[in-house]
Amino acid sequence: MVATQKYIRKVNMTSMLEKSEIEQLNKALPVIMAIWFALICSLAVYVGVAKFMEDKLPSMEEGFPLATMNTIFSGLAVVILIAAHFIRKTMLNPARTSVSMMGAASSGPAQHPAAAKYMVAMIVSLALSESVGVCGLVLFILGRETSTLYAFMALSAVAMFYFRPKKEELMDLALEMKMQGSGRRG
Repeated sequence: MVATQKYIRKVNMTSMLEKSEIEQLNKALPVIMAIWFALICSLAVYVGVAKFMEDKLPSMEEGFPLATMNTIFSGLAVVILIAAHFIRKTMLNPARTSVSMMGAASSGPAQHPAAAKYMVAMIVSLALSESVGVCGLVLFILGRETSTLYAFMALSAVAMFYFRPKKEELMDLALEMKMQGSGRRG
């Protein structure tokens, strides 16, 4: 039943979008996926750098409040992930599309306005998700706790997987922007 609904929705989507629009969206998706993949790979680089530097890091002074820093960075990570969710949701709201952006679609730009909007939303949400991994790297540098590094990197990777680019979202956004644009003009 769900598969049938998805198929019907996909057919309706593609029939409402012009062939040139679908081609533009299909060309933009690999670029967005490459950005996502590069940001995920950067998490592996962070872990590699941390493990390489582990023996070279100086020891922290005896009175350094590492537990307090761990609590602060953990709270910061939660706030960042919640913010990433709401920022992404807000940025992908077709009602927040400016009239000038809708007009750009008719002038024949190299990139579809929905693809541009989707790419910006992806970059912002993925960068915020990656910053959770950076928090883990900072905590690792301060306290040399490998478990903390891995926990923050895993949390960051899960968030990046959750916020991954999806073709259906991009197509939905393009369709909603088109419907909104035709509603404003007519």
